[in-house]
Amino acid sequence: MTIYYLVLLSSMSLSQTSTTWEVRMLQKINHAHYSHSAFWRPYSNSVMFVGSSNVLITPVLSNQRGENWKQELSVQAGGLILNGASTWIVKTTAQRTRPFDQYPDLIDSPYHPEDYSFPSGHTSWAFQWATATSLYAKKWYVTVPCYAYAASIGFSRMAMGVHYPSDVLAGALLGSGSAWLSMKLNQKLFERKSKSRAS
Repeated sequence: MTIYYLVLLSSMSLSQTSTTWEVRMLQKINHAHYSHSAFWRPYSNSVMFVGSSNVLITPVLSNQRGENWKQELSVQAGGLILNGASTWIVKTTAQRTRPFDQYPDLIDSPYHPEDYSFPSGHTSWAFQWATATSLYAKKWYVTVPCYAYAASIGFSRMAMGVHYPSDVLAGALLGSGSAWLSMKLNQKLFERKSKSRAS
């Protein structure tokens, strides 16, 4: 729990930094010849389906393995809820302006989301999924492509000019932290339940 609070505080502190190097980095990514491809927006939104898939898939796999599918369902759903709540809290607290609004002469965007910039909700969702999947599978050949996909979602948000690099970094921290905390909380919860039944 302490680690999760540290992640939350670290994410909040990042919202105060919109430094020259960050704007320059975003400008380079945003102005690349591939950045305004029609590919990015639907690809970025794919996380809405991928990021929710674990709620259905991992409990089924757990049941087939003879594991506690209810616990796995609770872990996956809990991670999504924690991530959504923490991302919303930080967004509404930080109230960071989107880069295309803050620097209209420097940053181009094919679409203009109306909510706040910090942190990146798409990125936090992607990293929550990647971390939850990796913690469940415990196989490097699952972990590597999962985090590669999550990182590419973060990149897509910068390519479209809707997020700063620090928005993406904070989203990655929040998403990963939410998945980890959900796993730890559910381990303790189900351990207590099993002990109470045994007694």
